[in-house]
Amino acid sequence: MSFYERMIVKNPVFSLGLGIGPVLALSYRFDTAWVTGVLSLVLILLSKGSVRLVKELFPSAILWYVRITILTFWVALMEIIFEAYLPGLRDSLGIYFPLLAVNTFLLEAIVFGEQGERNEWYGSLLFGLVHLGTIAFVGAFREIVGSGNLTLFVLPGWTLRYAILTKPLQPIRFFILPAGGLILYGYLKAGFRLMVTRSNRRRVEEEP
Repeated sequence: MSFYERMIVKNPVFSLGLGIGPVLALSYRFDTAWVTGVLSLVLILLSKGSVRLVKELFPSAILWYVRITILTFWVALMEIIFEAYLPGLRDSLGIYFPLLAVNTFLLEAIVFGEQGERNEWYGSLLFGLVHLGTIAFVGAFREIVGSGNLTLFVLPGWTLRYAILTKPLQPIRFFILPAGGLILYGYLKAGFRLMVTRSNRRRVEEEP
């Protein structure tokens, strides 16, 4: 599957509707958005690597339960690390941190269902990067338009934030609210649907 098909036709957020909750709830600020995307990517790769190591020890009938158990373990370990070293960011992610297990499992299930054994790592990496890019784009747009700033990272006692919109430009604070995120998601989803429709129509016209 090409990058265009993965980014537009099979986009996990706008085309498949996966992980809408974290996208709407955590993309009000760029740092929480891209951290969520990176966590999902890391969890996909860690889970896949762990399953590859132990899958010969279990019958195929229970392999999905093994995947769930391994993924839950990695999510719990990540949460412990964040609570110890990045408590502020952990609090920003809130209840959506443990829900990363569900979203990552769904992403991994789709990749597993459509990729062969040879392309599984490539598909997982590409799918995770597309999800990361999507949620990071939404987070950057909402924070810049909604607050005029772009927060790259927040550590205890240190914040890396840039002022993007300056006078006379004024931010539209509606976009950092949940309702603003929902409306933005609706417009972006419609845009993706339009691109998919045009792509399919062009493909049909090119067929002999």
